Amino acid sequence: MKILLINPGESTGEGGSYGPMTSPHMGLAYLAAYLQQHGEEVKVIEMPTYGMSYHDIFEVVSSFRPEVVGLTARSFNVKSAYKIASGVKGLSKSI
Repeated sequence: MKILLINPGESTGEGGSYGPMTSPHMGLAYLAAYLQQHGEEVKVIEMPTYGMSYHDIFEVVSSFRPEVVGLTARSFNVKSAYKIASGVKGLSKSI
């Protein structure tokens, strides 16, 4: 199974960040490691670390073609996570 895990972090969604938080999201890292150990193909995207925009994320979804997309969300970035989830669903209803 192809799985894409996304950390919107403090990303503005326009390729910038609201703050200096650029370290990997440990929860996603642990989850990715577990899934890989059990034979799943996993890709992790850290939006603020890579300075990615929403458009960049949607390009990755289109090219990687995951069966499952997982997002982290906290109070300060729930709108960003929602925008990503909505965009992903717009690309593929089966995800």
